Amino acid sequence: MKRFGFLLISISLTFAVFGFSSQSGETSGSLSLQIAQSIQNIVQSLIPSIHLDLIILHTVLRKTAHVLEYAVLGISYAVTLLAFKKSLWITLPIGLGIALIDEGLQSFSIERGPSLIDALLFDFPGIILGTFFVFLILKIGSKKNVS
Repeated sequence: MKRFGFLLISISLTFAVFGFSSQSGETSGSLSLQIAQSIQNIVQSLIPSIHLDLIILHTVLRKTAHVLEYAVLGISYAVTLLAFKKSLWITLPIGLGIALIDEGLQSFSIERGPSLIDALLFDFPGIILGTFFVFLILKIGSKKNVS
């Protein structure tokens, strides 16, 4: 029964990612720009001698968000697959498929379009990162059980 809970979480997270992609470019961009401006203001108030270029910070923030949201998705699918006693590494093609579908869905959003660069350089590496994280946790756990 617990494994179906994991599956439900993974599917829900997938739809959340798709929901982010369905936002208009203006909505998505303005939210991340507000966050970038807040980060810029905090850093500059703490260290006045540092000047953070807002455009660069905004771009880094958006790309980091891609990696992190897909890392969470990778962790979720890896745990789900393990709960179903399937190979952890099946997460990789599932994640790549989700990343490609997600980018394709953006072609239906206002002021957005699909980007293979996002899918292959930010989304899929996030899946790899999340999957590898679960792999490491399993390895660390198995070494503790041996000693």
